[in-house]
Amino acid sequence: MTVNFNEFNKEEQAQIQKVYDVAFSILALPQNMSINLVMVDEGQIKELNNKFRQIDRVTDVLSFPMLESLDELDCEADACLGDVNIGDIYICRERAKQQAKDYGHGYERELCFLAVHGLLHVLGYDHILQEEEEEMFSLQNEILQKANINR
Repeated sequence: MTVNFNEFNKEEQAQIQKVYDVAFSILALPQNMSINLVMVDEGQIKELNNKFRQIDRVTDVLSFPMLESLDELDCEADACLGDVNIGDIYICRERAKQQAKDYGHGYERELCFLAVHGLLHVLGYDHILQEEEEEMFSLQNEILQKANINR
């Protein structure tokens, strides 16, 4: 798995990479994937949220899957040339810092939570229905706990 970071510092990259390694292990995902993570400011995420979701406000994380389904990754090793880009995730630094304060935990924990949350959305998980929310949030918590990212 390749994570392409844009506007993240080395410490942030290391923490997210650790969490993603745990997530890929737990989810038994193939290693021939790549994902793009982009750190943005409030203005940029508000613009993206408005453009793609028609919601004119700042949000914490946005996910844009590139595949209809992970079944598209089912190919023989010989047939897969390089990594398959599974999507883009945009995280708002200011929002992550504020939410860390609001929820009473560190910025590192909030950043990792948002990165995992975004990854799960890219992979097709959602939290619209109660049972979907329970599954997704349980998985988020399991990944963060196994990566030793605590509140």
